[in-house]
Amino acid sequence: MEPVVELRPGFLASVVRQRWRFVLVCALAGLFAVAGLSVLRGPSYTATAVVLLNPLAGNPYSPTTSTLRNDQLNSLETEAALVSTQSVSERAVGKSGGLLGEAAGDQVAVEVLPAATVLRISFIGGSATKARVGAQSFAEAFLDYRRAQAEAAVAEQIDLIDAQIKGTRDAMRDASDQLADAAQGSVEELFLENQLQVYVGQLAQLDAELVLARNSARDPGQVITPATMPATPDGLPRWLLLIGGLFAGLATGVMISLWREHNDDRIREPDDVAALGLPRMLAVVPPTAGTAVFEDASAEGFQMLRSSVLARLPRQPAVISVCPVGTEIRSGDLAFALAAALERSGRRIVLILGQTGPQVPYVWAPPGAGLADALLDPGRSQRVDDLLHELWPNLRVLPPGRALKDAADLYQSTAMEDVIRRLRNSADIILVAAPSLDSAAGRTLAGVADSVLLVIGMAETKHGTLLDAYDELAFRNVSVIGVAGVSRARRRKEPRRYKGGGEVSLGDRLAMR
Repeated sequence: MEPVVELRPGFLASVVRQRWRFVLVCALAGLFAVAGLSVLRGPSYTATAVVLLNPLAGNPYSPTTSTLRNDQLNSLETEAALVSTQSVSERAVGKSGGLLGEAAGDQVAVEVLPAATVLRISFIGGSATKARVGAQSFAEAFLDYRRAQAEAAVAEQIDLIDAQIKGTRDAMRDASDQLADAAQGSVEELFLENQLQVYVGQLAQLDAELVLARNSARDPGQVITPATMPATPDGLPRWLLLIGGLFAGLATGVMISLWREHNDDRIREPDDVAALGLPRMLAVVPPTAGTAVFEDASAEGFQMLRSSVLARLPRQPAVISVCPVGTEIRSGDLAFALAAALERSGRRIVLILGQTGPQVPYVWAPPGAGLADALLDPGRSQRVDDLLHELWPNLRVLPPGRALKDAADLYQSTAMEDVIRRLRNSADIILVAAPSLDSAAGRTLAGVADSVLLVIGMAETKHGTLLDAYDELAFRNVSVIGVAGVSRARRRKEPRRYKGGGEVSLGDRLAMR
């Protein structure tokens, strides 16, 4: 039984939405390709002349050809092959007055009509006049060629008979001379008389053959239907060819798009996550960075994400790691926008920036002591509350601190456990902005949380990458609160300005809420 191939939900709609530009380009490419070929090739015309052949000596179809149909057909096929030979082509070019080119033989097509000794000689030319002249010239040139072949064969036959007659007469003369010298009544006389009678019979026969040869038929045939001027170009009308090229390109683009979409395992729609057998996506949020996070925190996507997160909280206070999967998105910006959205629901929020590697400064996280200092200095972990920066009354941020990369090895230490335990006492929700789950630091920070919020890039993260992330977290006995997708659409973010035109500072932004 053949396996059933199931298309993921929205497959065809995704093809139309994601690849319509490619399909359009293919359709236009097909249109322009046909148009270009039509211009380069130009129009072509075909004219036909019909020739009736007579059996003629010296040609494949001759009086000696058997009356059997197969023999006649073979002879006519051989005659048809001779039409495009160089000898006939040169005669045709001469008859056309130079209108045909040297490669005229390549433009000739010959057809043998069934049950008749008739050939249809067609010529394809770039103009109607050239096609008519070409077909008529080749028909006449072919008949001239057959006549020339017949005359050459007859002349050769006559020369042969003349040579035989001369030889026979010379033999008779010798026999007559010998007969005059022979004794009467002798055997020699009798033999020579008989020999002379044989020579006389041979001369009579040769004379008859000579008369037949000189009077043999030399009519090669005739053009029974002269070539006429073609009224229309060959093939389909150009407009129909253009439409055909358009649809051929369109069909090609659709087939390629279907194939690419079928083999493209990137997550494009929220339903793609459910189609993998995973819980449905919590929300799709806009990409955010820099000062744009202040406006994005109020976006519909973050409001929906906040609602979904609050509905799936395992307990309070809760620690949630925000871990990117298969994307280069910085979890710190997204976690801050989510923290701002959660803070507006009245929860006390602490945001821990645990990203390692080269850091691009966050506009809302002043540089200074932070998580790295608390982990490297056990004394500071006891006073972690002193390292928090309060942005709003219910939102505080624990910056990365100095040399966070060196402190990443301490994510599994008791110091990290102490930091989390102390922050639980002063927060309802602790968000940990972790590195990618592909890194060791990301997997470690996922383990210190109660649950993990996976972040994927729409049209960027692949199915297998997300499934591997779920398997990895299941192996570590870490629960997944859900998946949040970051859309690819980017909006131009302008700083909010006062009426006077000045930019709003960070402090004023925080106060303007």
